[in-house]
Amino acid sequence: MAEIYGLYSGRNGKVRYVGQTLGTRDVRFREHQRRQIGRIITAAHTWIHSEWRAGYPVECALLERCNNEARFELERQWISKFPNLLNERKLGYDWLHCKPPVIPEIRNYMSRFIFNCDGYRGVQYWRDLDRYSVFIYTGADWEWLAGDGAPGRTGEIWFSDRTQALKARDRYRQGLHRNWLRDTEQELDLLNIGLRLPDTCGPLDFAPSINGTECNAPVESEFAGIIA
Repeated sequence: MAEIYGLYSGRNGKVRYVGQTLGTRDVRFREHQRRQIGRIITAAHTWIHSEWRAGYPVECALLERCNNEARFELERQWISKFPNLLNERKLGYDWLHCKPPVIPEIRNYMSRFIFNCDGYRGVQYWRDLDRYSVFIYTGADWEWLAGDGAPGRTGEIWFSDRTQALKARDRYRQGLHRNWLRDTEQELDLLNIGLRLPDTCGPLDFAPSINGTECNAPVESEFAGIIA
């Protein structure tokens, strides 16, 4: 049996690469992550490491299982369903300009976590456990920092509160001369721009007619959940 798979990031859950492999996708996924001697650095490899550096895990979702003979045709069909892929486009592989399909595995994964929680890069909130973990990019790979665990779970990658997770992250960073991405830049990472506010406010910058209740309403944040 063969597998058709899609790579996606915790940034937004969008499939960015579609591939096929004989056997299971896990081995192929590890190959995408490693830099191999004698092989060119692929667009997928570069994208994976850029997402890791920004604090977002990259995952591999199963799209379809099939027999070996059908895998190339089914790969082509799946590639045609998603826009903005990193795949090399070949004849007959163009996006069909239709709405991408919802992949239940990806939807469920994205609903479980808040990544870069409250703007702190690498701090991840697990909704089902009410715990935090710290995702660290080492420069060649990634790892979880050791925490105090979680009830009913083996391993020690969880922290009971965000403050402890943040302290562990900052302790790890001390003495490591890496170009860490700042917490405040995350929504603008790909644009590489900054938000500029005017030095002064004119008489028309304040509108007293704005409804105060509307201004104080909670809003949804991609990184921090509900902000009151």
